[in-house]
Amino acid sequence: VGVCKPHPFYAIILMEGDSQGSQMGDARKQAGISAALNRFTHEAPDIVTQHNGFLIYAGGDDVLALLGVSDAMACAQSLRLCYEKCFAEQEQKQGVKIFTTLSGAINIGHIKWPLRSLLFDAHHLLDAVAKDQTGRDALAIKVWKRDKPHLCWSAPWSIVLNGQQNRFE
Repeated sequence: VGVCKPHPFYAIILMEGDSQGSQMGDARKQAGISAALNRFTHEAPDIVTQHNGFLIYAGGDDVLALLGVSDAMACAQSLRLCYEKCFAEQEQKQGVKIFTTLSGAINIGHIKWPLRSLLFDAHHLLDAVAKDQTGRDALAIKVWKRDKPHLCWSAPWSIVLNGQQNRFE
């Protein structure tokens, strides 16, 4: 059996819920939102682990993880589907529509590139590209080569998942 050479790139996944504040303002939705977020926070670590990642934190509607490049996209998709499932179950239990989505960023850099720089840029990628430019409920991906971006791509989750939404039904 041959020994595999480690991949020289790594990925940061940063995800955050959209429109949580405006939803929590409605007292009828608060219990359902809290229950859905608790379940998502409980399930996120297992999802990251199943994709060979290292969870930095998962709390409420936020997730930050480090992964290998080859596992990052599948992990982000699984987190998004889990988030959707947690809220769909609470909507059904509570009988109240909770409109919330999850936006994400995958920032990919060389192992020699400082983690701090990629992490700082991941926040920009999430806020400016996935949320503001793409319109929330979206995924943005950036690949860095040396000290500058090599490519940047974003799309709504409906395109990224290509019909995989609601697989849990």
